[in-house]
Amino acid sequence: MDEPVRFDEFMTHAAAIFDQVAAGQQIVVQRNGELVRLSPARRRRKKPGRRFSTDDPLWDIVGAGRSTGPTDTSTRKHAYLADATMNPPAPDHE
Repeated sequence: MDEPVRFDEFMTHAAAIFDQVAAGQQIVVQRNGELVRLSPARRRRKKPGRRFSTDDPLWDIVGAGRSTGPTDTSTRKHAYLADATMNPPAPDHE
């Protein structure tokens, strides 16, 4: 490993040091007794995705969760709660 670059030297020559890092060289910078390694970022490879078509089995679940009850429960929740409190449902068992 090469000698670490002092932080003040790094600040003075930052552009040249970044060029070295971009070219693939690792640089170690020393600041307040701590060492920090600069290295080029690795590019992530995008995983090839599966194409989505009209005959995909995922379409089988579209609409499966459709409700047959009221659809305004969010806006009328207080009215529904008041109604349920005033008119409780009859017990299922006898």
